[in-house]
Amino acid sequence: QARSGGALEISGVEGALINAFGIERLVVHGDGWRVELAAVRMHWRPIKLLQGELNVLSLSARQVDVLTLPGDAPFVLPDTLHLPLDIEVLQAQIDTLRLFSREQGAPDFIAHALNARYRADQKTHQLQDLQARFASGEVSGEASIAQDAPYPVQAHLALHGTLPLADKPVEANALAELSGDLQRMELNLAAAGAGAQLNAVLQLLPAEASPLARARIGFSRVDLHWLAQDAPMTTLSGELDLHGMAPGVLEGTAQLSNARPTPLDHGGLPLTDARARLRWMQGKLQWHELELHLLHDGLLQGEAEWQTQRRQGSARLQVRALDPAAVDSRAPALNLQGEITLDADAAAQKAQLSLHDAEWKFSGALQKQGAQIDVSQLRLARGNTLLTGGGQLQLDAQRPFRLDARLQHLNLAEFSAAPPTELNAGLSISGELLPAPSGLLDFVFFDSRFGGYAFDGDGRLRVLAGTRAMGDLSARLGDNTLDLSLAYGTAEDYLR
Repeated sequence: QARSGGALEISGVEGALINAFGIERLVVHGDGWRVELAAVRMHWRPIKLLQGELNVLSLSARQVDVLTLPGDAPFVLPDTLHLPLDIEVLQAQIDTLRLFSREQGAPDFIAHALNARYRADQKTHQLQDLQARFASGEVSGEASIAQDAPYPVQAHLALHGTLPLADKPVEANALAELSGDLQRMELNLAAAGAGAQLNAVLQLLPAEASPLARARIGFSRVDLHWLAQDAPMTTLSGELDLHGMAPGVLEGTAQLSNARPTPLDHGGLPLTDARARLRWMQGKLQWHELELHLLHDGLLQGEAEWQTQRRQGSARLQVRALDPAAVDSRAPALNLQGEITLDADAAAQKAQLSLHDAEWKFSGALQKQGAQIDVSQLRLARGNTLLTGGGQLQLDAQRPFRLDARLQHLNLAEFSAAPPTELNAGLSISGELLPAPSGLLDFVFFDSRFGGYAFDGDGRLRVLAGTRAMGDLSARLGDNTLDLSLAYGTAEDYLR
């Protein structure tokens, strides 16, 4: 301890070195790392030292904390992994192992009941019969590394545990195999759970500035509903193929398909398949040549990006043949073209839409902040008819909403077998969408004409849950006056 220059701290030594001894606290540390062991117990056979072997019958610790601070220094291959003695540890046990990446921070990983055997001769280091428990399961396996460059490695791990899905935990199993050497490794992963499967092959270059040479990841039968109760139900399959380029830069392709595309109001996702070119650089993920294929042959094309540290994202999408009924079956069936712009951060999400079909043109801005959606710059046009306005929607259990709008140049003859009109009105609509749509419509007509006659008036219509409605209308057409009250679907229907 005195000769370590402060790199070694030992306290609470007891027992005899010739047989068994204990150390209450043992700390070894260096530049950017520290290992602290508590309640260490060792039973060994010192006579084996005469034969050039450190023979340990049992080695245990109540707790081992390992701190490794992130750094910019590249990984450098060691000069050698040879030890002055052969070592054999017949039984090693750690009650709790904790891994840290920050001083005074919470542990990044915790394992319990870790057991293994260790052996080192003049050729290899071997870790055998490894077993450990962690929060969601248990792992077993073995590993070895040669003592001479380029240090060939072999490792095999099997994991059995549970996935904490939204509905209930489900059983999951995984296998990992590592081969190669410290200059170039290949990691093969296979996992299965809840009917889904994951397979991955990672090619690693530990000593290079860009350690990930290539990653191929395939998955099948993934249901997003597992992640959260309100997430859509899906059956997703796909593949990622990424290549390490410059240091910190990954590029590649991604594609996926959805075996059960379904409108959102039916609890699904209207996506049928998707593909894109990916680029990851300095905490920014970019999607180029993005294509999202939807039900009824809809297509969204464009670019998107997400900045992980700022938690900001954006997308610019071209819309082709989008049918709103494919997204929500309650919407009208249309064939929309146009553009959608999306921006999001941790506080709010925004969308700017400009869409049209053969007859209708629609544009507007939406902003979601918390549980509220604000609609502004709303503009809906067909021919000379124009509706403008804005409103709000609350995303609580009843979905209350409000829309204030202005209607201009409405000609009923363009929509039905009615006389020509020039209707202009101010509209105010409020109500609730759930459990059934209901609300109140207030309207005032001004500077209007109906069938060639001057027309103005005002009214109120209240729509109740189900097929019930009540309303009042006061109108003046030329020299004529109309006052109307109605009730429909109530205990006493009337029109007077």
